[in-house]
Order: sequence, then C-alpha cells, then structure tokens
Amino acid sequence: MQAHFENIQRIADTTTLPHVMHHLSSRIAEELDLSQLLERLQNAKNQPNSLTHSEKIELFYKDGVVPLGNDNAELIH
Repeated sequence: MQAHFENIQRIADTTTLPHVMHHLSSRIAEELDLSQLLERLQNAKNQPNSLTHSEKIELFYKDGVVPLGNDNAELIH
C-alpha cells in the first residue's frame, strides 16, 4: 500500500504539480498588482542602505511576503 501511494505521489509531483504551479503563477500575476512592491525591492537592491531596518520589516510583513502568502491561499480556495 505504501509503495502504491508513493507511486501515485511521484506521478502527481511530476505531472500535476508543475501544471498547477504554472496556473497559480498566472493567477497571481492577474490578481495582484506587484509593481509597487517590485519597485521598492528594486530600489532597495540598487541602493542597499536606502531602507531602514524597520522599513525592511514593514516591506516583508505588510507589503510583501506575508500578504502574498495570504492572497495565494485565497486564490487556491
């Protein structure tokens, strides 16, 4: 039974998962306006000292990774 499950999981990982990830990526791009976030990240990359520590934390928690994860969860459901 374990071998059967692992075989099914391997098939799903190599066929279904890549397709779903592509679809999810497309949906995220359609639903979210990431231009402002990407601009802030690009500015921070080009000028490493342009953001204070608290601004980096804000970017991460308020504008960036955490909300993006929450939005992804909403798109999936």
